[in-house]
Amino acid sequence: MDGEPHQRQRQLLAPPFHGERMRAYGQDIQDITEEVSNQWQMGKLFNIRESMQEITLWVILRVIFGLDEGEMFEELRRSLTSLLDFLTSLIMSSAFFFRFMQKDLEDWSPWGWIWRQQQYID
Repeated sequence: MDGEPHQRQRQLLAPPFHGERMRAYGQDIQDITEEVSNQWQMGKLFNIRESMQEITLWVILRVIFGLDEGEMFEELRRSLTSLLDFLTSLIMSSAFFFRFMQKDLEDWSPWGWIWRQQQYID
């Protein structure tokens, strides 16, 4: 977006990201991080990317969407995790960056799945 539409959207989104609200988010982020890190076990290997992704998803769902539990929380968490896992695997493949691969060929194309997943999440 550019120009006036961008400015309108920015004005709508900016207030939650200033001052006291940001300090309150900091406490939520700290709480979420402690919840996730408390699951780590001394001397046992774990996947740090999965932990960081879990923290990020919980922050988005709790702070941005106000969801902490329940059916909608679980559904969004599953959908976002699935999309992020899929995108991560595609990004590792250079084919994702070729324009001709970015077509919705339904079950035959990863791009179509990405587009449908984004529509579902939205």
